[in-house]
Amino acid sequence: NYVSFTDDGQWIRADYTSMSDAMTLKLVPKGVQPSSDWGYCESYSHVPEQINVQVGGKDSVVIGWITFPENANTTTVETTPYVRVGLSASSLDQVVSGVSHIHVTAAKDRTYLMHFVRLDNLKPKTRYFYSVNGNASKTSKSSDVFNFRSMTAPQTKTVVDIYGDLGIYTWNAFEQLQSDIDSIDAIIHLGDHAYNEGDFDERRADGYMNAFQPIIANVPWVPVVGNHEFYSSAELNRYLDQTWETYGDIPDDDANITITD
Repeated sequence: NYVSFTDDGQWIRADYTSMSDAMTLKLVPKGVQPSSDWGYCESYSHVPEQINVQVGGKDSVVIGWITFPENANTTTVETTPYVRVGLSASSLDQVVSGVSHIHVTAAKDRTYLMHFVRLDNLKPKTRYFYSVNGNASKTSKSSDVFNFRSMTAPQTKTVVDIYGDLGIYTWNAFEQLQSDIDSIDAIIHLGDHAYNEGDFDERRADGYMNAFQPIIANVPWVPVVGNHEFYSSAELNRYLDQTWETYGDIPDDDANITITD
């Protein structure tokens, strides 16, 4: 297991063969991956990833995801993201458009397009199916179909899983959360998401969100900020840019939402 212990990128490796063994430390120079087994998946242009359903209100959610533009120096957004949604996987008969924003890492060499689509006036305790797309161009790719159950209904209980310090290590709770998908209404994460989101020019955050996608693409969640969202040059920017509330022009009503048959 690898544990970051400085802000300048050096690492400590802790090797144990039994509880009684002494700890062996190995320093790895800044900029060098800790081992050949430690790496991150590559991302491809215009392919949706890190898909998640954020709680927007008692009868609304915001579907968020990212794509990577072909040009890392992109400074303008020329895209209209949209979600196809319906009451079954075979009938995604509504199209809801949203907004996109640019996120640039602290190192200024990686650019993301952060997409958000708000779904309002959801029927209570109803399962919705959806697929996302970053834009209407031929180069964009639609995602797989995911589904979530909307929130509260009168005279019914709401079941919520509450976690903090989830991380990406062996001791995370992904398996337990995965097993709870069909029985819970929402997930509240109390912060310290990926230890740390800014590591490796935010590839740590990418890995965390992609690992979490099978869960939070199918259960609405509330991501809360923790102190580790500030570390490794992230300074909260990644967290804010990937949560919809930071943007004032995401509509609170039906103003910029298009629904077609």
